[in-house]
Amino acid sequence: MCHIIFRVLLLAAGASALWGADAVLVAPDYTLPGEVLQIFVKGTVFDNISVSLANEQGKAVSHAQGFIWRTEKRRKVNVALLGVPSTSLPGKYTLTLQAEEGTARWDMEKTITVRAYKYPDRVIQLNSQMDTVYNSNATRKKREARELWAVLGNVDPKALFFVGTFIQPVAEGLITADFGEQQLYQQLNGTASTAIHNGQDLWNTPGTPILAAGRGRVVLAAERFLTGNTIIIEHLPGVFTMYYHLKTMSVGVGEVVAQGAEIGIMGETGFATGEHLHWEMRVGGTAVLPSQFISRPLLDMKLLE
Repeated sequence: MCHIIFRVLLLAAGASALWGADAVLVAPDYTLPGEVLQIFVKGTVFDNISVSLANEQGKAVSHAQGFIWRTEKRRKVNVALLGVPSTSLPGKYTLTLQAEEGTARWDMEKTITVRAYKYPDRVIQLNSQMDTVYNSNATRKKREARELWAVLGNVDPKALFFVGTFIQPVAEGLITADFGEQQLYQQLNGTASTAIHNGQDLWNTPGTPILAAGRGRVVLAAERFLTGNTIIIEHLPGVFTMYYHLKTMSVGVGEVVAQGAEIGIMGETGFATGEHLHWEMRVGGTAVLPSQFISRPLLDMKLLE
């Protein structure tokens, strides 16, 4: 169990009575780029909490809204999940938690250590079809990007569907491109551009079913220019998994799907190098390594024991 003592900035009378040495738990004690911090507030239940992470220069690098979860014993707990960007440099970061109760507010700060990790680079030579997709329809791309961020920015406090461990959405899938890669696209005109790969590319034989990594509600099911047939599932408030390049989709917006339910068939629609699934995860808008939650739960309730 990770017991964290925060520096508390008291902004309301009597706040000191609410925070003991074990009032806030954060796990893990240190983190790597692309990982997710779990934050629990014990004891007092606030109307709202939010968390943010800032680098040594004071620049905010990620932010997330908290939510209230009921334990198996029906006890209410304020919880937040906070993503650490894949591009984060090693160093000491400041985690700030803001708690609100009516008109009162409390700020708490904790130093978080981000250890060094460098994701690999990859060079991708675009073929004529990919080059055309990459360099066309700028207006549609911008519109769809705005629509995507609107979906990811909609934090529903009642979206409490899943806190366990994920399954891989492609059974026995092989990773052909990993999370966090800095990809260099070589275009046919001789120019090059770079982009961070925000998910994991999984391959299996054509016709492989795509499965929901965890229970959740479908918040987007649409054909998009770059990501092709795309499904997004909301598992917790602000916590989403995303499934790109599907050949077909078998679920619609608003459906609540079970873990392991078939949501589509693997394909190569949109900007794709071949048949595969691009599996992505967003926490508070920050792209994080999705497979980390195959081996550990989204919320580790053992921390509250």
